[in-house]
Amino acid sequence: MSTTQVTRDALEYLVFKRDNMESRGQWEFRVHLTERLCDCGEFQKLHYPCCHALAACSDARRDWTSFVHDVYTMKSVFNVYKAQFSSIPNEDMWSPYIGLPIRPNPTLKRSLEGRSVSTRFHNKMDENDLRQGKRCGLCRGNGHTKRTCPHAPSFSQNN
Repeated sequence: MSTTQVTRDALEYLVFKRDNMESRGQWEFRVHLTERLCDCGEFQKLHYPCCHALAACSDARRDWTSFVHDVYTMKSVFNVYKAQFSSIPNEDMWSPYIGLPIRPNPTLKRSLEGRSVSTRFHNKMDENDLRQGKRCGLCRGNGHTKRTCPHAPSFSQNN
């Protein structure tokens, strides 16, 4: 990324971001540090400096942490846990539930015995394997198994 300063007093920058070498695309983003704005929109949405704002901060030799919103500071995180949480009362003291009975979906229940069911999504590459069926373990032919293979060596007991 390369930066160009547009105005000195307003801390406005043009940040040029070049994509990977394959696409050879170049993007231009206008970053306004005092207004906390960037053309990409992430600086405004997250209230946290995006990569373009970080490049502008580096060029301006400004500390990027001053552009982080107070919500992300450890002080505000600790203030959340400063309040007392009320304990959960005994189940006998709960108010009775009025409404439809809640039952779990039996189709989503996991089977505890047997082999696990595959959750893999099949694509076109797998269709050939599914159409051919199982193959013989000896000759790799279709339509029969190892036990019924016509090419299997026969062991006759002729003495």
